[in-house]
Amino acid sequence: MPQHFRAIGFEINNSEKLKQTALDVINQGTAIVSKRAGVPEANFFQDFGRGLQLWVAARKQNEEYEIVSCLPGFATESIIKLRAYRIAGTKDQSEIRLRGRLEEGAEVEMVLLNLVMNDSMATSGLNLDLHVSGLGIELEILDRSGQNKKVVQIQNDEGELETVESMFVPLDKDCHYLLMGKVKSVREISNFHTGAKLVAIGLATSEIDLPLIFTRETVTKLPIEGDIIQTTIWLQGQLQNQQV
Repeated sequence: MPQHFRAIGFEINNSEKLKQTALDVINQGTAIVSKRAGVPEANFFQDFGRGLQLWVAARKQNEEYEIVSCLPGFATESIIKLRAYRIAGTKDQSEIRLRGRLEEGAEVEMVLLNLVMNDSMATSGLNLDLHVSGLGIELEILDRSGQNKKVVQIQNDEGELETVESMFVPLDKDCHYLLMGKVKSVREISNFHTGAKLVAIGLATSEIDLPLIFTRETVTKLPIEGDIIQTTIWLQGQLQNQQV
């Protein structure tokens, strides 16, 4: 989890720092009360500009809060469409997970950050418009103008190896994905709250065009438009304000 926070410019490497960060969001952020079953009733959100966010879920105990979760977010304007099979909290209520199918056909599961802002919405069988992004963990440039090209092969449905320049592959049950695709845009930004330097990348893969965010320290060399990159990300989404 420290790498997830680092991607948006927060250095959180121990439980005490995480707790203090969550308390800061509770004291300084926007409060959201949820009456949805299975979701902590006290929720807080803080926007740090440039789409950088922190989301906190807590339970009120007397005059204090018990922290359930503190999650980093990266909000973007781009929208994807998804057929949602199921939206449900994890057993410890630390995350809301959305499972569904993209328009291109890929099965996907992601952390859903803002369900608490819509208590009345159903949690299955929905066609959703989502803001989806990836918090970058590592990145490698595979091809730059045909030089130093790396051959990447994956196993297809028939069990045969095939060379690819694009992929969108789940790595585990914690919403981490291995992506490969072509860089569409690159821009350097800052977290004004911490001063951390970040890199926002637009990536086109076989299944999805996805905005990504990395700490500048992770990106040893800035990619340029047209580069093929391989990256590991944590996938997250947010409901668009109005759902049909």
